[in-house]
Amino acid sequence: MIKDVFRLGLLTGARQNELCSLTRGRVVVPADPAELWGIEVTEDVSKTENSVRTIPLHPLAREIVERRLKDSAKAGDLDAFLFPECPPGGEDNKRGWTFSKDFLRYRKAVLGDEGNGTDFHSTRRCFSTFMEVARANGVTACTDLVIDHLIGHKAERLAANTYAAKQLDWSLYSEAILGMVEKGMSEKVRAALRG
Repeated sequence: MIKDVFRLGLLTGARQNELCSLTRGRVVVPADPAELWGIEVTEDVSKTENSVRTIPLHPLAREIVERRLKDSAKAGDLDAFLFPECPPGGEDNKRGWTFSKDFLRYRKAVLGDEGNGTDFHSTRRCFSTFMEVARANGVTACTDLVIDHLIGHKAERLAANTYAAKQLDWSLYSEAILGMVEKGMSEKVRAALRG
């Protein structure tokens, strides 16, 4: 579970509770097989109004989601969670609570005390960095507005947060996700995500 959620975090920029709360019904499978699958972050699990979004799944992320869908015991239940290992808990009764505890133990086992600055939010920092590197390497879809939409942040510029569309074309988001993995990640990171 930790490996799957962590890899999805790196590939989508989603928050841990957004991923741990993912249900079968929030997986978007387009009618056109050439289009990327996606995951929906709905209002009931989003952190802010801007966090409500649909994120394309790179084929490496789709493999994880497809496996989780196949492994789900409740194949017909759209409310079945893809990560049933993450029951709700804590003061706010969120599904990310169990993951957070397990991730902390895992991080300490792998990194020891040297990893104190590393938490699940680091996947969002990496996602943003990968997007910026991809843009520097020529992926034109990785604009500030697209990155803000994908990661669920409010755009800083007035033109973007007031006048621009709140939802852009799916192909633009997909191009940014594909370009991020191809041009924004090192081969070493891509190899680790495949493993």
